[in-house]
Amino acid sequence: MVRERAGAGRGSSVARTALTALVLAAGVLALAGCVSGAKGGDPALPAGFAALGMPDVDANALVYVNAGEPTQVPLGVFGTLDLVAGAGVVSIEVVVNDPDSEFAARAEFVDEATARRVAEAALSAAGADAARWVRTDGPFVTVGRSDTAWGDGVREAWAAGDRVTIEERYPDVWQAISLLPEEPPGSPVVVGFARNAADLLDATLAATDVSLPGLASALSLIRADVIAFGAYAADPSALPEELTRDALRGSGVGVIGVSQAGYPGFIVSFLFDQFAERASLEETSFGGTTALYRVIEDDLHLMVKAYGASIYIVAAPTRAEVEALVLAVVRSQEGRS
Repeated sequence: MVRERAGAGRGSSVARTALTALVLAAGVLALAGCVSGAKGGDPALPAGFAALGMPDVDANALVYVNAGEPTQVPLGVFGTLDLVAGAGVVSIEVVVNDPDSEFAARAEFVDEATARRVAEAALSAAGADAARWVRTDGPFVTVGRSDTAWGDGVREAWAAGDRVTIEERYPDVWQAISLLPEEPPGSPVVVGFARNAADLLDATLAATDVSLPGLASALSLIRADVIAFGAYAADPSALPEELTRDALRGSGVGVIGVSQAGYPGFIVSFLFDQFAERASLEETSFGGTTALYRVIEDDLHLMVKAYGASIYIVAAPTRAEVEALVLAVVRSQEGRS
């Protein structure tokens, strides 16, 4: 009998422990739900993007540029800049499967004569590279590099107008795009996304002569695999003609990137100190809010703002500009139900 009562006691203890664990688990899940992330809405996007969608192909990155009026934008992908100087561009769409070997761009120019001139420059730049291709279709020029079926798929999709909404192709990407603000302090001129973001980030930044040491590692820490981004310009008619640090300095162009971590919000909050340490960020206060902050070589200001599992990464040439972008995010989140 004694043994039976002792066993019963142990059984009761196990039951109480199990019940306690269930209660704690429920509390943790409730906490995670309370801080799961930022709220989606109807963000400000460049002209034409929402209706355009994307070519119906796999893509690890996409960039769409449209200033709302013909303007001069970086055209290095089409040929040397001096050969296409003065080319009025309506819009540019870039899709990337592999940044080294599988990428393509399609630009709409102000007229067919300009498109032909750009196509000639692109053909000259391609040289003997058999994997590169150039096509024209009225005011449109498409160029790319791929010697696989992916390149064939992109060309065919653009030629036939075979498109799909981003929401249908990549729902997680569209969710991230919806987290961008409605009223940024500038006109939306660029929008895009990157999947496998940490892997692509360093290579992309290196191409623009910008270095953000530790940021890719920090994104990997929180399993932020998808990042959506928007760029905003104070003067859309005067975009920088090159994507370099010197060109961006004083340009009035700022960028907001947003990524959803692969962990629930309460876990991200535990990891955030490590995130900040890897990216060399320190907390700062302004305008009634706080963010993580660092200055990179005196001419690039970076801030990070977290809403649960949603991480905003904001960059601009000056502190005032980066603060204005962060405050636009804060107002947006406060106004969404």
